[in-house]
Amino acid sequence: MIPIPMHTVLVGVAAFVGFLTCCAVLAKLAIWWAGELVRLAGVKGGTGGEMRRRAYLLAAVFAGLAISGCGGGGGGGKCASPYTGLWIGTTTTDQIILSENCDYQYQGPGCTSAGTYAAPLGSQGSVRVVIQSTTGGNCLPVGTYACAYSASSTTLTFNCGGGVFNYRR
Repeated sequence: MIPIPMHTVLVGVAAFVGFLTCCAVLAKLAIWWAGELVRLAGVKGGTGGEMRRRAYLLAAVFAGLAISGCGGGGGGGKCASPYTGLWIGTTTTDQIILSENCDYQYQGPGCTSAGTYAAPLGSQGSVRVVIQSTTGGNCLPVGTYACAYSASSTTLTFNCGGGVFNYRR
């Protein structure tokens, strides 16, 4: 059995709680909206039963759409920005992929790592990066880092404590 560091467990629990909060808020909004549709259906006239059925059906469709968007996995990721995508190293022969769902993958000489980053990225600043797994001896260890960065549409500079690394598109 592979031991899991406590900080990795805590990050997972926090993500799950955030997911549940998102879904709960969207479900409450859908229920309120369904009630409003039913109320309006009764006011507008028509056959009450038929209008209520249509209102409930429409509310169920919108509730399903809203809830399916929870967790950032249904497209439209919370980290979508001009800086997501593949970056090729110019400092060393490495590459980093920043995804729209806040995951990253790094491959470099003697190192492969994966984890998450906070979003959205602006053109410069500091970003929280959580390294969740590494293979090879040249990686930063598993942990949470505050990484300084600057970015443009074609260049990215990162420093997570292991030195400055430059990238291009």
